[in-house]
Amino acid sequence: MDAVVVTDGSRVLGLGDLGIGGLGISIGKLDLYVAAGGFHPRRVLPCVLDIGTNNQKLIDDPRYLGSKHARLEGEEYYEFVDEFMAAIKLRWPKALIQHEDFQTKHAVNLLKRYRSSYLMFNDDIQGTAATTLAGIYGALKVQGLSPSNLVDLKFVVCGAGSAAAGVMLTIRNAMTRRHGLSDDEAGAKFFILDENGLITKARKNLLELEENFYSLTTFAEDDTSMEGMGLEEVVKKVQPNVLIGLSGCGGIFTDNVLTALNDGCQDRPPIIFPLSNPTSKAECSAEQAQRCTNGRAIFASGSPFADVNLDGIDIASSQCNNSSQFPHYKGGAIAASSQCNNRFIFPGLALGAALGQTGVVTNAMINASAEALVEMISEDDLARRATFPEINDIRSIAAHLATRVMIQAHEEGVKLGNRKAYEAFQEGGEEGLKEYIYSKMWNPEYRPLVYLPPGKGE
Repeated sequence: MDAVVVTDGSRVLGLGDLGIGGLGISIGKLDLYVAAGGFHPRRVLPCVLDIGTNNQKLIDDPRYLGSKHARLEGEEYYEFVDEFMAAIKLRWPKALIQHEDFQTKHAVNLLKRYRSSYLMFNDDIQGTAATTLAGIYGALKVQGLSPSNLVDLKFVVCGAGSAAAGVMLTIRNAMTRRHGLSDDEAGAKFFILDENGLITKARKNLLELEENFYSLTTFAEDDTSMEGMGLEEVVKKVQPNVLIGLSGCGGIFTDNVLTALNDGCQDRPPIIFPLSNPTSKAECSAEQAQRCTNGRAIFASGSPFADVNLDGIDIASSQCNNSSQFPHYKGGAIAASSQCNNRFIFPGLALGAALGQTGVVTNAMINASAEALVEMISEDDLARRATFPEINDIRSIAAHLATRVMIQAHEEGVKLGNRKAYEAFQEGGEEGLKEYIYSKMWNPEYRPLVYLPPGKGE
């Protein structure tokens, strides 16, 4: 077995607690492992942990096949997952394990528990984070800036769950380990809001929140007078460059919020990422983002939105395609509505870690996958303000990311357990390694069901 995707079905995106019904999520993820990452369909395993459900409708449903009791909690829960992880490693010691759709309070703890001793990652935390970081890098590239300009950005983030934790920790790691800021300097670039408003160090339940959001105290705002401040007021006071939504609350990026964002960053285009799924829970739409920013927004969302024809909306700014802010602009009135989708990252990240047999998935490997994705953005993509590569060959993206992930692992001293991959890199460099990766990717061959002799089908 090369890859295992496991869930406990407790927090399925947009659907909540599905119990053993969460197995469909694991199957869907592995479909992308096969289609995008070139994993062999016989060598992947979807799993669901049947530890009960807190969905009373399922418990009352006579057709529900899972355990009809409340979910395990506490040490009993972690002992169950420990046993599963140990069993997988014992049976398939080389398999990569991806965690998917675990509820926040367990997702972060499980990642901390296993990341240094298993070849594993959590897609909701690390996959979403790496994809978001790649989108931010892409937005900088649209502006003609380099990844090092990440340190100049200021972020307002709505949401304090596991996905938000992963996003902020990954961006902070990039600021500190790649671009030279201290943890405190990087932490000061973020302003986090939950349902109770801005989180500061005066928040009474800060330590309780810390259990679900690792290192939250380093991100909490020092100015305690801002405790509980609403989104619009925060945007006006802070004047961020980037507005990220991971709240699951549809429409909270109101016209007033978006207008205030635009007013506060006239020197460069505002970056707007409403990442909540499904579409009904998106914090704003693409058209709304462009309309409220006079067509200046660099936009990416979790749910798909159509590109915006700027000629078709009521905007009053000549800056919407200003060459100083959009140096790649080539004419036209279409502003891309990119989709910040984990499919860009996790197949390539998983392929590099599993094929390279890196033993662990490090923060630097995740950052490398984000930087590699940005390299795939074409000039035509940049002209339309696309923050992600708009190419049809998703396998070329996976192979490129896998190459960079393996190289990063080698550079930081993480041993490549696959001897042939190591030799391919030593002998042929990056191109030699990529050629080896392509040679190991499974390709479907559709053969005829009935042999028809030549001439018989005429």
